[in-house]
Order: sequence, then structure tokens, then C-alpha cells
Amino acid sequence: MRKENIVQVGVILKSMSQLMLASGASMLFAGTSQPQEYENEIRPTMMLPHVNSPDFSGIMSYDHAYLINSWNKEKGLFKLVPTFLKSAYEEFLESHKFLALAHKFVCHKYGGEQTGSLRENKAIALEILEKINDSRRRLIISSDRQLLNPDSRLRLTDDSEYEEYLKTGFKCYSQLLIKSLN
Repeated sequence: MRKENIVQVGVILKSMSQLMLASGASMLFAGTSQPQEYENEIRPTMMLPHVNSPDFSGIMSYDHAYLINSWNKEKGLFKLVPTFLKSAYEEFLESHKFLALAHKFVCHKYGGEQTGSLRENKAIALEILEKINDSRRRLIISSDRQLLNPDSRLRLTDDSEYEEYLKTGFKCYSQLLIKSLN
């Protein structure tokens, strides 16, 4: 945006939206597992020796770290999104919200309101995730008014609220994943 290449900004917003939908879909796939399967097969892939760190985080992957570092470095950039890209920007915000809530859904389903996270075992996983989501939203929301809007919050209180938000209109998550990668 600082280089005034608005066409590229639209392409980037659309690409980030699709990638976040795909990431959210993968979270939902993980959430379809039985608790025993999740605990024995999925969760261990995010721990030693499968990752080279005792405190797993998405930030360990190059693409995730690059994205978050870029957002941190350019904190006011989203305030510069031009009006005619408003729908692409709003789609981006919604896809981020979908990803964040899908992550929270999986965490909640497998006991994250009682147990530690992979990154910080001594703290409650959902509380950590809530803080991370709030800080990420502050980086990408373009106005203080939007940030204070209760609809921009990612706090959900029970399973029915998760399920209501996560309804995608697709017959299955694989359709959502395919759509997000088109």
C-alpha cells in the first residue's frame, strides 16, 4: 500500500483470506477426531521430537513468522486500505475470525479450558489463545471503533456458539478446503 500498488494489495488480501480459510478448515478436520485419536496421533505431531522445540507455536514456521513479523512491523498499514477494497478487507477479517475460532474450537474440544497449551504448559490453553487472538486482531483491524465493536471479539462461551459461527454452508470440510485453495 505504501508503494500505491493497490491491485497487488487486493491480490494479497484475497490470498491471505484463502490461506486462512484453508488453515481454519485444517483445524476443523483436527476437531473431527475422537479425543483418543487427537491425543495419541495429532497432538504428538506438534511436540518433540516432531518439532525442534519444547514449546510448539505456529510462529516456528517460516511463513507464519514472516506474516506476524510483517503485521507487527507495519502496524498502521491496515488503516490505509482504500475504500474500494473494503469488501476484500472485510473478507480477510472474516477469514481470520474463522481461523481463530476454528483454532479455539479444537482447543476447547480437547480440554483447552483446563489444560496447558503446547507452548506454555503452566497456563490455560484457551486463555493463551484468547490473548494471542486479541493481539492479532489489534494488528489487522483498521480502526479503534472497529476494535471496540463487540462483534470483533473472538470470545465464545459455549459449544453452540462455536458451532453456529463455524457453520460454513459446505456439505463437508473437504469442500471448504478445496474452495479455499481455488
